[in-house]
Amino acid sequence: MPAFSQETCHLPPQHMRVERDAEVVIGAVLPVHQPGEGVFGCGNPTHDGVQVFEAMRWAVDVLNRKSGLISDAGGGSLIPGVKMGLKVYDSCGHSALAVEHLTTLFPILRSGPGSCDYMVKNSSLTIGVVDMSESSHQPDVSESMRDYLIPSIELSLTTLIPPERMAQVLHTATKDLHWSSVTVLHEDEEYSISVTKQLTQAAAAGGVTCISALHTLPKMDSSSKTNRRDLRYYRKIFRAATAGLAEGSAVIVVTKEGETATRILQVMAEFPEVTKKIQWLFSWIPSPSPLSALGSEVIRGTRLYSIAPYPDRVRQFEEYWSDLVHTAAFSNEEDRWFLEYFMAEKGCKVPGVVGPRYNALPFCQDRMLDESPMDTLLRTSRAVPALTSIFTLATAFHKAWESKCDGRPGICPELRAMVRKEFVAQFLEPVEFLVGRANNEEEGINGARRSPRQVEDRKLEGSKLSLTQYLADENSGVYFKQVIVYETLGSRIIDDEFVTVPSSCLSASCRKCVRPRQSRLEDRLQDLDSAESLALDARQADIIIPLLVPIHEAGLSPLECGPVINPEAVQSLEAALWTVDKINEDRASLGGATIGLVPIDTCSSSLLATQKLATYVTNSHLDMASGLAIVSAASAEETLAASTVLRPINISVVSSSDLTPYLGSDTKLGLEHHLFQIAAPIESRILAAMDVFDSIGWRFVTVIHEDTPASTLGLQAFLSAAKQRGVCVGHQFELQNLDSSSSQVDRMMQRVVEARSQGSSVVVLLTSEDSTKRVLTSLGKFLEASAIEPGDVVLVGLGEWGEKLDIFRGLEKETLGSIVFKQETVILLLPPNYINHLLSAVKRLQHLGRSRVGDFVWLAYDTLEPFQMFPDQSYSALVLRSQAGEIPAFKDYFTRLDIKSNRRNPWFREYWEHVSITPFLHM
Repeated sequence: MPAFSQETCHLPPQHMRVERDAEVVIGAVLPVHQPGEGVFGCGNPTHDGVQVFEAMRWAVDVLNRKSGLISDAGGGSLIPGVKMGLKVYDSCGHSALAVEHLTTLFPILRSGPGSCDYMVKNSSLTIGVVDMSESSHQPDVSESMRDYLIPSIELSLTTLIPPERMAQVLHTATKDLHWSSVTVLHEDEEYSISVTKQLTQAAAAGGVTCISALHTLPKMDSSSKTNRRDLRYYRKIFRAATAGLAEGSAVIVVTKEGETATRILQVMAEFPEVTKKIQWLFSWIPSPSPLSALGSEVIRGTRLYSIAPYPDRVRQFEEYWSDLVHTAAFSNEEDRWFLEYFMAEKGCKVPGVVGPRYNALPFCQDRMLDESPMDTLLRTSRAVPALTSIFTLATAFHKAWESKCDGRPGICPELRAMVRKEFVAQFLEPVEFLVGRANNEEEGINGARRSPRQVEDRKLEGSKLSLTQYLADENSGVYFKQVIVYETLGSRIIDDEFVTVPSSCLSASCRKCVRPRQSRLEDRLQDLDSAESLALDARQADIIIPLLVPIHEAGLSPLECGPVINPEAVQSLEAALWTVDKINEDRASLGGATIGLVPIDTCSSSLLATQKLATYVTNSHLDMASGLAIVSAASAEETLAASTVLRPINISVVSSSDLTPYLGSDTKLGLEHHLFQIAAPIESRILAAMDVFDSIGWRFVTVIHEDTPASTLGLQAFLSAAKQRGVCVGHQFELQNLDSSSSQVDRMMQRVVEARSQGSSVVVLLTSEDSTKRVLTSLGKFLEASAIEPGDVVLVGLGEWGEKLDIFRGLEKETLGSIVFKQETVILLLPPNYINHLLSAVKRLQHLGRSRVGDFVWLAYDTLEPFQMFPDQSYSALVLRSQAGEIPAFKDYFTRLDIKSNRRNPWFREYWEHVSITPFLHM
């Protein structure tokens, strides 16, 4: 570490001036470099940042040289006697640094008008800013920019294609491709949501395309790092969206951020057989790298499309880019960012470069960039929004000059005195340089027709859109063909050899199309995520019973509903529906009154549970006086959160979960607090376990617990019962929070293995579902390392997860290993079909003489059928069964349900697809 006085850092400048003597400046904040070390450090150049900067630089050259693109042919600048320039700041991917740059461009943002000359509203003729950093999305920044009327253009897909235009093109593409049924995946951000909403409306109005399902993708911006959790969530969405789709079905992926599309492509590569049977349409160009990772075989085996600019290049800009490759030099400061990009791409250095990061690089042997047609297409997609932004601001200022200066060259005093409010309202807002309205009407503000010159000004290569198909071969890799172009008067096929593959509705599926939304959220009743028929049935009933049920797993945030169905919750809902049917059939049971059920999907989130419940309670359509109480089949946390909403209005909650571990000192079960439960408390489960220990003869155990209310209460009850029953708890280990690394669990399991040598081979788990999975995963490591043999450690589960047998999905090896290879007493907690596989394997071992009757002692829970099928292999099996047993009438009802006949449960189709199609090992 150097001394303070020796600390000298050479920091590259973070802004670039183009045309330093310009009278009119357009500001820009771009991520020219990736984030580097330190708080605001800069790393390697980015493709997006450098290519956008060069497009803006070329645009300014066009404006100053009057090349004819947006003005009449001839020499001179767009505004006679006025030179335009750029002041571009590099945010290096840091949002805070981007805000700092904005305040440098517009000092009024930093401290308000008190420290500024308020009469000079245009910051020395800095007429606007092009923002690629999304810093203007921050509430305080956007509010200040709105207050002080800072002209800002977001540099993103929205600059090139407004949501209504993208929705129109996607809808037209589905008709051109003869897709009568599509599934839509959309990113959870404003642009994609708006596109999806308008696409849904267009499909409903057109009557040709049925949108059969919508699935939400979490937003992943460029700063998001790919990790296993991200992809795990995307796998779930992928499986939910593709489950049950037939060969040739169509999926549209609507995204704004390239990182989100990249993750979908990564998951598609993991499931090649599913990917190949489906046709895919991305709303924008996928990144070449993950696209190539799909492999030539997968790309050739499917139909993969996207919307893209047409034509695939801006000819004049590509000529400029090609010249820049050969002529850029460090002697020209404006070339510095391009040369850094060039050297990073080539892995070599050019003469004149200075900096320690380049010292070890060899000199470049040539001045050529190895670029494919895909690189050119992507550069066009980046350049066109940049050109649009610059030309839009320039055109607005040109109109202001025409209005204020009467054709006088230079900046006249009237133009210099113009305030931002006037510039924005009268000149900038009416300008639509490239994007226009979705229907390409050529009307100006207040319905006035634009002049022919203004219409012609809006033309620019790359500003049209096309349907682009991606293909691959072994030699050249991924390439593309533009097959349909979308113009003012409609679509036009430009590839005569292109043949479509229709995507048709499955039987009856087109009768359940997604209805268009009129706003970001559904109305209050629809917000409940309940079927409309169920809600209507509830309104006609005398007694309403709302049912909180976690139909879906949680999303990435507490306000998101995950895409994966919770099978046990759907079964609970069907049990409730069946029970209500039976009560209503017996007209005498309630004196002729009827019960209605309103299920509310909590999405396994306490926040969503309270939000939806509050919506239900305040809904003007419903009469809360007819409600006796609310039943909760959700978790204890969700139930208690719901209780906080209901207790002040004297509505009781009846829970199927054990709430006692979570009750505070001021809350008790009973009428006083409107809180009841039907679940047996954990003390009852522990006493039942002690009876089993007595029967088997287990007297020395290890306990693993965690710092949660349920686990702490369970530990106290277990230690008390163990002392009374003579069971010695030799060791206690506490699992730390879930954010800690797996090494902490491994260290704890090392001590568990060591405790076994002292005779404590039975391990009682008072842990949650996630913690139990972590224990099993760690146990698998010791099995793989042969530190223990299968069956050496006997796990007894008494935690919160109860009967959730899904806990072992993905951990079959660790669970099965405790059973197959060693004569030992174990606890068997597996679904019956897997117990069948185990017993069948034992039968084969007995047939080969490698096992004898009685070699295995089985301890299972509520599962008799497999042992009845394999009596010789089940000698000495001990099965613990719940007192209630099964209800034959409900079992008969449930087994007869199918997706055609079950119209009242809106989630049954998802459940059906989940249990009948989704592979077990991929869950």
